[in-house]
Amino acid sequence: MKIRFIRCVAAGLAGMAGMMAVSYFAPRYGLYGLDVPRTLGGIVFRDAQPALWFGAALHLLFGALFFPVLYAALAVRLLPGPGALRGWLWAVVLWGLWAYFGMQLLAAYHPQITGGMMQDPGTLLLNLGPTAPAESLLAHSVYGLLFGWICGRPSRSR
Repeated sequence: MKIRFIRCVAAGLAGMAGMMAVSYFAPRYGLYGLDVPRTLGGIVFRDAQPALWFGAALHLLFGALFFPVLYAALAVRLLPGPGALRGWLWAVVLWGLWAYFGMQLLAAYHPQITGGMMQDPGTLLLNLGPTAPAESLLAHSVYGLLFGWICGRPSRSR
């Protein structure tokens, strides 16, 4: 099976745009609005503006490059179904790992959380309220569906 890396990176960019749109519009519809870029950037920078830009760049790097390449190299062979379903399953796996293990790592090592300046999101984001996990899973689902739809199914190599 062969999948095109450039197409996966383009699909990752489209998926990230969808994910960011969900996070941006979520508070308007009563869902918790996660500020992933500031949270990621806050690991390195205390000031809000550098944290925002660094976190946004890091989030984009992971969503548009690292995870699509990992998907093309590994996950596409393991996940069943058409492209959109594969992408969605991939995104749900990423969300589960992030929401469970990533939140535990944040709580233990994020300087603003350990310093009491930022609330610990909790495992599965449950400390942020009942809509935080739903918004996060919705955003990841949009990412995965767009990503999988654009990236498509692998072709058979000769």
